[in-house]
Amino acid sequence: MRIFNHKRTFWMSMSAILWCCSFLPSVAQAANSNDIQYSGTLIALPCTVDPNYENFGVDFGGNINSKDLLNGQRRYSKEDIQFHLTDCDTSLGNSIAVKFSGVSTTDNGLLNVDAGSQASGIAIGLETPSGVALPINNTQVEPLMPIKKGDMMIRLRSYIQAVEGATVESIQPGFFTATLTYMLIYQ
Repeated sequence: MRIFNHKRTFWMSMSAILWCCSFLPSVAQAANSNDIQYSGTLIALPCTVDPNYENFGVDFGGNINSKDLLNGQRRYSKEDIQFHLTDCDTSLGNSIAVKFSGVSTTDNGLLNVDAGSQASGIAIGLETPSGVALPINNTQVEPLMPIKKGDMMIRLRSYIQAVEGATVESIQPGFFTATLTYMLIYQ
């Protein structure tokens, strides 16, 4: 007569099942493994943008009178826009230009304020310190500036003005923001 021990048989069966299952994740993992291939192009740029000046804000201050803007006046920002470039190597390029993109008001190349702004009827323009306009979304990239060996700075001015055809009713006072993207192009 044979004595059957249910507890012992149960635990032996469970141990065998668990032992077999321990191989399943590695089999499943092996069956689903794929390779990831990376590729790209390493380039050498003539200059490095100082990380402290990659993203920045421009403050026009408060108390901008809409009537002044209607009379054709411009209100300039408190500070110039500055691009700090470091470690410039003239053997890798001899000129640089800045190209701007954003939501333009019309074909005049001015930047529209963001949709969430309270103010309306105004636009933002850019120019060089000597007053040469820098339209946004322009296909031609001008002006080209010579690259100087070592560290250099590009200065630009920004201003606010009334949009073309603005009236007293179309200029709404309030807080505003605008977003502009820039790209440095080396030649």
